[in-house]
Parts: sequence; C-alpha cells; structure tokens
Amino acid sequence: MGRFETVSLGNKKFVLDKQQNLLFYPISTYVNWDTAVKDTLTFSPDNNTGWRLPSLAELESLVNRDRCRPASDMPEVRHRRVWSRDVFVGNPNAVWVVNFYEGSVTTAGKTEECLVMFTRNEYEGAGVEEPVHDLMTDESQFELELDIEIETDEYTPRRQRDSKGRYIKEK
Repeated sequence: MGRFETVSLGNKKFVLDKQQNLLFYPISTYVNWDTAVKDTLTFSPDNNTGWRLPSLAELESLVNRDRCRPASDMPEVRHRRVWSRDVFVGNPNAVWVVNFYEGSVTTAGKTEECLVMFTRNEYEGAGVEEPVHDLMTDESQFELELDIEIETDEYTPRRQRDSKGRYIKEK
C-alpha cells in the first residue's frame, strides 16, 4: 500500500498523505496569493473548517525527484507552481512555491497566479483513528490564528536558498 490514497468525503475527492497524516484538496484554479489566503477562511468542501495553505516543508515532502510532469507520486497533482503559506524572508512581497513540473522550489510575487492546494491536519472518516494535531473548532480563533500566521510565519529552510530557490553552499 502506497503513501497516498484518494479519499471520498461526500461528493468530493481528497488525497490522504499517510506519511504526513494530512488531507489535501488540490484546486485547478490559478489565483494570486492574497486570494488563496482569503479562500482558506471560507473553504469547506466537506463542511469542516480548518483548511489552510500548506507550508513549504509540507509541499516539498510531496516532491519525487525521480519523476517530472508532475514531480510527485501524489494523485491529482498538476505539474505547475503551487502556493505555500510561507513568505520569503528576503522579500515580504514574495512567497515560496513548489513547481511540480520538475520539483523545484522558488518564489513567486504575491500578485502572480499559482495553483492552490488546501490541506488540513485532521478530518473525519478517512481512516486515521487518532489525529496528530488538534484542530480549532471556533471559527473566530481560526481566523485570528491565520492572520497571525500570514503576518509572522516566515519559512527558514534548513539550508539557505538564493532568490531562485537553489541551495547556497555553506562556508
């Protein structure tokens, strides 16, 4: 049995990443980053709240460098750039994205359009008995936490990357 499983909840199809214990819902619409972030507040295809943009680390973990077009084993992934929630430290108007065409990591300006892939940490009815993370159920707390993440959540990779997403050699 593989890492990914397609799961139906109601009339919608999701992808379960059993390694990360996350549920993904890929969207085939190109939007700018601000729209993607705002859409997380109202996105509830399974009538549950708690959907969010994935972190860069979560997106990077979906990449299979032995593949391309798409560079992932995950079903429903398109070979295009996908928004993360992580703002680039060197430029507050740029956000980290993963390009699933060849599996590269780069940045995109917040006004550019990329694909959206919503994710959540726990869900009902998809085979995980004990979720790893607690999910806030109070919508006002969720909105407050999301606003804080947008303003302060900056991804610092294990190794530094340049503006094109390439690793910088350590000295």
